[in-house]
Amino acid sequence: MSGSESPPSGRAFDLQGGSEACRGGDVADAWAAQIRPRVSLCMIVRDEATNLPRVLRSAAPWVGEIVVVDTGSQDESPAIAAAYGARVVHDPWRDSFAHARNTSLAQASLPFALLLDADEELVVTDAPAFARALTQGVLAYAVDCHDQRDDGGVSIAPLLRLFRRDREDMRFHGAVHEQLTAVARGNVSVAHAPFMHFLHAGHTQAVVRGRDKDARNLSLARKQVQSSPTDPFAWYCLGQALVTAPSSSRLTEARQAFSQALFRLTAAHEGEAFVVSLFASQASTLQQLGLEPERQRTLDAAVACYPNSPDLRLARGNYALSQSDFTAAETDFRACLTPAAEAFFVRLDPAATGARALTQLGLCLVKQQRFDEAVVTLSQASALARPGDDLARTVLAKLLEMASRRSKPPAAEDDRD
Repeated sequence: MSGSESPPSGRAFDLQGGSEACRGGDVADAWAAQIRPRVSLCMIVRDEATNLPRVLRSAAPWVGEIVVVDTGSQDESPAIAAAYGARVVHDPWRDSFAHARNTSLAQASLPFALLLDADEELVVTDAPAFARALTQGVLAYAVDCHDQRDDGGVSIAPLLRLFRRDREDMRFHGAVHEQLTAVARGNVSVAHAPFMHFLHAGHTQAVVRGRDKDARNLSLARKQVQSSPTDPFAWYCLGQALVTAPSSSRLTEARQAFSQALFRLTAAHEGEAFVVSLFASQASTLQQLGLEPERQRTLDAAVACYPNSPDLRLARGNYALSQSDFTAAETDFRACLTPAAEAFFVRLDPAATGARALTQLGLCLVKQQRFDEAVVTLSQASALARPGDDLARTVLAKLLEMASRRSKPPAAEDDRD
């Protein structure tokens, strides 16, 4: 297999075997044996010969079957996938990620589907919790994506990647930024999966330029709008495709696309998850364009529609904080920490009801010189923040700054007479 790494021993990878190092030892292997009969790995690939060995090695110990939908590879991707024990399905690309995803789900046979892309790598951190999660009645899990940035840092975002496959409404729609229908309609809630995450390098500028992902997604989104011009989700997807381009003209067009989506919303869309993201994305776009009054109006409308959304309350609180309206900011940040916010059906940022809201509340308290309360709040945020992410570093820096400020002795009086 030129240009790629061969599977172990040069033969098909044994899904029921694998090395102890790959499994994390005998204990993890025992838990993996309980997990495998319940999980199918479902992938869509094209020309991924370089990446496939890494992702398949990372996932194979934890899944009972691998389904790879190849949408037209010209390299050795199908052969590599087959060598790792995958069932390879050849399905020509039809300008729809939803179609390709649904093909992979239809070809799988186990209760849960785990979705991975070829440029990702699965990391299971708590095998017993993984095994328990498959038997607790939860239908969908968001898995943290650790996205490598060009500056060497890592951003973390939850993505819906593990869910019950054996339900008719657990299928995707949307040519790009595809959504699970049951989740989008609010019929299924998404829980967080703290027992695993995956590593992703596909959004670094070098990789994106090499694959022209932005252009591909933008083309698909434009076609989706042309075919469904009255569909707010189509306009939302176009806006999302446009905001990835670092130009003000694209941001202006994204603002227009998001506005079209908002204009076309009806009461029937109220329970769909993308609407929360639509409001948040439009507010962020307006902030980047410096259109602060319109940003405020958008956030006020968003919170009026979804008063218990932690993401929207957090966004509006951040706006109020930027305007030095500390009372309004504190109200919104505290709203993020309520049981109603915790129970809200959409969570764009899992830290919006915890570490991130506490951090912003702490900063708001600092601005009001309520230092004792701020120390307590920022300490809580630090305890909840995940090691290594930007939020934890911000909290710790603020704590150190405050500790230094509080420990300084008062200026000595001049007692020279």
